[in-house]
Amino acid sequence: MRILLPVLVFFTALSLGGCHLDNTSPEGLELNLETKGPQVVFDLDAEPLPEIPFPNDLATRLDATSPTGRRLNISTMAPTKLESELRGFADKIDGWGTFSQISVRFDAEIDATDVWNRQQTRDLGDDALYVVNVDPTSPGFGEYVPLDVGGGRFPFALENRSNYFPNDTRKGESNLIFETVNEDLNGDGILQPEEDTDFDGVLDHANLFPGGTNTVDDLMTFYESQTHTLIVRPVRPLRERTTYAVVLTKRIVGVDEEPNDGIPASPIRSPFRYINHTRQTEALAPLEGILADLGVKLELVAFTWTFTTQSTTHDLEMIRRGMYGDGPMAWLEAAYPPDMTHIDAVRGPKSKRPRHMAYGEDVANIVEFALGAVFDGVSEESKTVMREGMLNVDYIVAGSFDTPYFLTDTDGLANADNPQDDDEVWDLDPVTGATRHAPQRVTWWCAVPRKELNANPDHPFPVVIYGHGYTSARLEMLGFAGSHARAGLATCAFDAQGHGLVLDKSISENPLVNILMDTYDLQMILTSLTHGRARDLNNDTVLDAGGDYWSANTFHTRDVVRQSVVDWMMMVRILRSFDGTRQWKLTKDDDSVLLDVDGIAGIAGDFDGDGKVDIGGWDNDYYAWGQSLGGFLATIALAVEPAITAGAPVAGGGGLLDVSTRTTQGGVVQAVWLRLLGPLIVAQPNPEKTGYTDLFWWAIDVNDDRGLYIATLGPNELAPGDTLRATNLRSGEHDTVRLDENHQARLAVAADAMSPTEKRARLKLPELTERFIFEGRMALDMELGDPFEIEVFDGETAERKRVVQSFEGEEPVKWQGTFFGKGSSLVAPSEGFGFKRQSPDLRRFLGLGQAIVDAADPANYAALFQRPIDYSDIEPERSMQRRALVIATLGDSNVPVSTGIAIARAAGYIGQEVDPRYGKSQDELLIDNYVVEGIAESKRFGEDVGVMLYDADDLDNDTDGYDAPSPADPLRITVTNPDGSMSGLRLPFIFPKGEHGFMVQSPEKPFDIDTFMVNQITWYFQSKGRVLSDEPCLATSTCDFFKPTPQPREGL
Repeated sequence: MRILLPVLVFFTALSLGGCHLDNTSPEGLELNLETKGPQVVFDLDAEPLPEIPFPNDLATRLDATSPTGRRLNISTMAPTKLESELRGFADKIDGWGTFSQISVRFDAEIDATDVWNRQQTRDLGDDALYVVNVDPTSPGFGEYVPLDVGGGRFPFALENRSNYFPNDTRKGESNLIFETVNEDLNGDGILQPEEDTDFDGVLDHANLFPGGTNTVDDLMTFYESQTHTLIVRPVRPLRERTTYAVVLTKRIVGVDEEPNDGIPASPIRSPFRYINHTRQTEALAPLEGILADLGVKLELVAFTWTFTTQSTTHDLEMIRRGMYGDGPMAWLEAAYPPDMTHIDAVRGPKSKRPRHMAYGEDVANIVEFALGAVFDGVSEESKTVMREGMLNVDYIVAGSFDTPYFLTDTDGLANADNPQDDDEVWDLDPVTGATRHAPQRVTWWCAVPRKELNANPDHPFPVVIYGHGYTSARLEMLGFAGSHARAGLATCAFDAQGHGLVLDKSISENPLVNILMDTYDLQMILTSLTHGRARDLNNDTVLDAGGDYWSANTFHTRDVVRQSVVDWMMMVRILRSFDGTRQWKLTKDDDSVLLDVDGIAGIAGDFDGDGKVDIGGWDNDYYAWGQSLGGFLATIALAVEPAITAGAPVAGGGGLLDVSTRTTQGGVVQAVWLRLLGPLIVAQPNPEKTGYTDLFWWAIDVNDDRGLYIATLGPNELAPGDTLRATNLRSGEHDTVRLDENHQARLAVAADAMSPTEKRARLKLPELTERFIFEGRMALDMELGDPFEIEVFDGETAERKRVVQSFEGEEPVKWQGTFFGKGSSLVAPSEGFGFKRQSPDLRRFLGLGQAIVDAADPANYAALFQRPIDYSDIEPERSMQRRALVIATLGDSNVPVSTGIAIARAAGYIGQEVDPRYGKSQDELLIDNYVVEGIAESKRFGEDVGVMLYDADDLDNDTDGYDAPSPADPLRITVTNPDGSMSGLRLPFIFPKGEHGFMVQSPEKPFDIDTFMVNQITWYFQSKGRVLSDEPCLATSTCDFFKPTPQPREGL
């Protein structure tokens, strides 16, 4: 059990009454007429913590230093330091989420089906509830917020239902959040021990529509029947720093127990004398006039409350302004000048050619090796095209620059080998400009096109900045640089925060690789490319690229994303500084063969020494795209960096918690869900001794999971039907389960544990060498994590049979730089919240979690594409129009395609009104044909069609050989921006089962969709976002607008 629920709001000083200064009682908007219907739960005395409608301004405190005048007021009491710190950081947020759930609990069941029916029509006048902008200072004052109430825009269905660690009691069930199991086997309505399959003490019922049986199609995602909680989502993100009202009408009624008695069901009711809390009457004053426009009178309102949204995008805007000497963070301009600090050597010291330049012809010779380092399964045809593409490239250069890094260590434990930043969050005040910061080196490389491909020879090349994927590196850019170069576009990439190229020893220590590099005079290129930002996060001497990027530590996740966007803005700023007069200000590291600047001097941006800037410049065009993580970052960068002319985020996602609840991405599932559901203690049958049971910790190892042996119990100590109880001896938290007939069980208890990097610093672990890893270091008992006890109770007599309080194995358990020997105290090896799958606690936590990450959620930035941030005061020559080609690959389960579509929806690209081509809206077309769901294995189009997705865009015009179902008139959403440029959404069909992004060119396919997409993006950028072409010739690179690839150069 969890002694403290994770997210319910605690008020240290709040009364239901209050009084006016003239000693009169405050009043609400309208008197509450008592009914017998379900009452809104508003209980400040509830245990363990108060329960109120969420989000709610009554759960904030006034703060004059906050941009909104408010900050959240969340109790920091929690069973773990992990959760307590999270709550403490939440207290600093200046408002509620803009793309998170809105929920309200009732004390009895409501007619959820009627609510659902009302909310599916376009007739607002008949809706059961509303969310409206009641902020007179907002440009959107009076707006009604379109709501998704089980409308299918935010699906929960999983592609891999059994991905959540050993002995999952809900293994194989359709989702993570809502109950899908009926436990009342005998139908008596009373919980028997054998019926409680998830051991939560509740007689669970599947959260389905009445009469429903299908746990996907009949699942109520808008109503939690166990707690009588209504849950809705805004279709598009709300405006930041804005006050909204949630309005529940009397059209929401209780369940009619006697449907044939002629007496209608009673409507819901307020918990107060009035239809609102009197502290919110003033904020709700505009509501009556707003509702009147719909013909809804105040007397129809059953209950209403307000909440104010946070500053989601403001921090990044202030940082960007500060980089250019404007606003409270103007100090950034001088503190972090726009200079490259290093240019890398890519050739050996004996080379007779410029050591910092790798010519395109050189790189063409190592393409096969380079592609194999970042892409799997590259065909020979692809390699040939890639080699030819490199002939469009003049040269590649690499180096680094300093970025303002806002995730510096706060514990005083950092050193040169251990930055100790894998748990840090920003501490930034956008009002005063005060923040914690330090320079951090960002590693980059750029591919510069051949001069004959420049459409404007008197000017430097425009620059495309490509963002790589999760756990990948800047090398990924190589797959697309040749295509961009052919269109006269330079391509640059940098390693995102915590990322970098980590080569397996079979590559890095392979003498054949060294011979290959030496053959083509690129002896130093691997040294350059592996000099990245990855750190060793588990003390095994191996760098963990992106290991701390996605995590259940939601504040850290929020800020590593934002940090990478800061790096993006810094790189753009440096490229813009190449004005033809600025000089290189490079650093020579005398103790490093890597950072070599011999022969590099003169004009900044002139890499080839011809006296002219090669790329960038103040007035040039910049473009942003990337895939997966790069798609997330490109979306945000396009919104906050006005120098970016256009962007093309691919396989990114809007709604970060929506991503987490459906992703199959290796590393993310472990890093997020094992922290949410664990740490776990699992029981498994001993593989060698019949009747014996092994106990293990199941723990998180950076972004992987691992079992740690605890003990083996014999049949007299633990048998099927016996009860297991695990107790955190520090907090008192415990979990109790029953061993099943297969000798399997799983317990989850919230716990704290020292992180590997903290362990390295506090225990003063020696230099990480192979010898150290072999010998390990003895764990210091309870110092490393919360102490635990495992008890066994007889299934019939309840007598305690066995207690485990230490590691009992003969062999020491090696774990992240230490080991637990026999007799070492049983301590938690990793931290976690200890939630149960399909539980209300988990659902509530994720609701708050989305509010926490909203400031880094691409959906909130996509909403700015049509109402862009105005930088015209400091960038008068730049267009503020945001031009975006959003690309979501069909059937993507790594970053669920539903979340990619959510970006386009947030941007306002997806039509909500009826499209005459389909007799329904574009959004409904995508929902009704399961494009948003995106699970081909569901066989939505029948057994004859089989495992297949709906090809809404039909970009191949039925020539790819897959014969996928598609509309007669392809969707291909395209919108014309106010300045005449184009934006839109494309949904490429890569494979029938779906795909995460697209690879390098694949000319062996009947229709090369990979080449099509790369060329579509390239031409969109080359046209400055004014042409969004779907011409079939893009798939063969034969369109008239493509220049021919230059011939190889001789004598380089």
